[in-house]
Amino acid sequence: MASDLKTSFLLVPLAVSLLLAASSSSARFHTKLTDPEIKAICFESDNARFRYEFFTAKADLPGLVKLAISSARHIASGTRNQIESLAQKASDPRSKKVYTSCSKNFEDAKTILDDALKALPAGDKDALSVKVSDAKMESDTCKRDLTSVSPDPSSVRKEIEYLEDVSAVALVVIRACLDLCIG
Repeated sequence: MASDLKTSFLLVPLAVSLLLAASSSSARFHTKLTDPEIKAICFESDNARFRYEFFTAKADLPGLVKLAISSARHIASGTRNQIESLAQKASDPRSKKVYTSCSKNFEDAKTILDDALKALPAGDKDALSVKVSDAKMESDTCKRDLTSVSPDPSSVRKEIEYLEDVSAVALVVIRACLDLCIG
């Protein structure tokens, strides 16, 4: 399921690019993707029917913002669980301290992203951008601290990089919505 979420989420930048490209050739901007645009995105990939149903349910920019933030929150929660598992396995005090600190970073990131989801209906674009950036900063702090710890944190590093990518996409989609769809 995590790989389906990751694969599906990778279509978000393509969808946003397609949406923005379509808007530049049109005098009127449509925040809702058209059925042919969705089909063009979805049917070029595996499991096209699932992706088609997914995008038709969330085919507007506010939906993509919510999807990006929700995905980042899900990643932060899962990464925190991985970190806690590593903390329990850590044998030296320094590694335990680093993992405990990282777990707090990811709990904070999850809370910040929860707040971002709550702020979405209010349309406070600046608050959304700040919250997503703050959550990304929490993961960056943990990433910097994960040096010379045991057990090996490589799986956590991969999830942190994925969270950073998803957060970057969320910020791009939020910026795309600045004047078009929120508020």
